[in-house]
Amino acid sequence: MPEPLRIAVVIPYYQEQRGVLARGLVSIFAQVVAPSVRIDVFVVDDASPVDPAGDIVDAGAAPAHVTVRILRRPNGGPGAARNTGLDAATADHEVVAFLDSDDVWRSDHLARAQIGLKTGADLYFCDFTSPDHRDGYLQSTKLYADLTRGGEAGSTAVSHGADVWSCEGARLAEWTIREYLAQTSTIVYSVARLGHIRFSEHLRLAGEDHLFFLDLAVGATRASLSLEREVERGAGINVYDSARTWGDPRDLRRRIYNLGALRLMSTRAAWNGATRQLLDDRLAQSRRVVSFLLVRQMFTFRSVPLAALRMAWSCDRRTALLFPFGAAAFLATKLVGRAGLNESEIEK
Repeated sequence: MPEPLRIAVVIPYYQEQRGVLARGLVSIFAQVVAPSVRIDVFVVDDASPVDPAGDIVDAGAAPAHVTVRILRRPNGGPGAARNTGLDAATADHEVVAFLDSDDVWRSDHLARAQIGLKTGADLYFCDFTSPDHRDGYLQSTKLYADLTRGGEAGSTAVSHGADVWSCEGARLAEWTIREYLAQTSTIVYSVARLGHIRFSEHLRLAGEDHLFFLDLAVGATRASLSLEREVERGAGINVYDSARTWGDPRDLRRRIYNLGALRLMSTRAAWNGATRQLLDDRLAQSRRVVSFLLVRQMFTFRSVPLAALRMAWSCDRRTALLFPFGAAAFLATKLVGRAGLNESEIEK
């Protein structure tokens, strides 16, 4: 008989209406897996206004091989909630998967992840759909062009088999620096090699998921990915997407956290010359934009934005100390057409 496989599914939960989580749980119950697979679901209640217990009832009876457990904690944001689930799960499970409370999996997601991990990979992720990417997200990335058109990756870095692509973890890390690749609900990984990795709880509103995936890629010997759209992203509460209005204080906070994530990414490996230059350029641009928005907020509200400055100090002290000069640099580069207001590629 095959060895039993224990998969932990970590779901951070913070919602304002009942019924969002139930769909995701039903998609877990519907996973088509081998009889030897056991699935333990950890729903982490991050002091949600709506108790997840009602959705668990609404989802119906779990199959015999699936358990659902609620972990409750003070509100700390999605990274802290996922870490609470990981702390409870990694000691007793061989594989970890994530599902956001408003997302759903296709019924073969975990089975395909097992195929990917059996190729010798430590990490697996797949494509997903969302209201903004109804035909899939990955096909809009540079990674997709590399894989399907024989671009810079080349046949030596990536192989194709069983409809799952495989590459070295270090190569995936370089791709991850270039662009956001893995929505968290698509990620499945082996605890044996990567179980010690945690989310940054300091990056509370943005950047923590991108940094976490980079840490997984840096730590993985090999990674597998599927261009199949195995995850559907939902429309529940999303702190990140609700803070994308240029100049809004929430947008400034989001950009500060993304700046902090970029700075941490630059320290994660001995990056090659091109990747290092890309990181340096993005850090410089992000610092200029955040600096400009800090000055803009001062003039808009006629006061020093102390809370935002404290946040900037904790994420990137250089920006907090020199933001008037950074704002001037932003305006100068804007005037000569070298800087725009486009979202950084660290952002979703």
